[in-house]
Amino acid sequence: FIAGPGRKLITRDMSAIEPRLIAYYTQDPTLFEILRNGQDFHGYNTKIFAELDCPVEDVKTLHPNLRRLGKEAGLAIMYGAGANRLQECAQKYGINWSLGECRYKVEKFRQAYPKVEEFKAELNKLMRHDSMTNLFGRQFRIADPDDIYMKAFNSLIQGSASDMVLHSAMKAQNAYDDLGMDAHVTLLVHDEIVVDAA
Repeated sequence: FIAGPGRKLITRDMSAIEPRLIAYYTQDPTLFEILRNGQDFHGYNTKIFAELDCPVEDVKTLHPNLRRLGKEAGLAIMYGAGANRLQECAQKYGINWSLGECRYKVEKFRQAYPKVEEFKAELNKLMRHDSMTNLFGRQFRIADPDDIYMKAFNSLIQGSASDMVLHSAMKAQNAYDDLGMDAHVTLLVHDEIVVDAA
């Protein structure tokens, strides 16, 4: 996408929207501390997976490849992926961890966020007999009980995040219209709002 003559594309990234929603729902103290202190969530996860001894804020600079792995694997494991997924992610970045090492790393990761695991277990029980509404009141149900483990938490968090981005985009467009600005929300890309403006 390219802005037309005399126009610009402006992006607004809703940074760490999923970790923030996970913190809201689970009240996990580790996650709260990371977000409250402005730490890099993906860098923190990378330190867990790779057992790095550098400060979290240095992970992105010192270990960019490992951080990409941490970014890809961290949320996946929070949503329910396991050692096989971590191993696949690691191999993609040229890191050869055994399945046993990956099981250990996944367990260590889950122990770092105990309230997330507790919340997921309660949500999975609830979803076996009931439906759930996301942050914006949209109801969802998991029809197949075998899908609950991988889909319930994911649906709650990603559904809420998606609705939040859409809601924010509509508010932004209404504000531009009220101000008479020549600005138009053009794209929503995951957690980013793209505006075409003069």
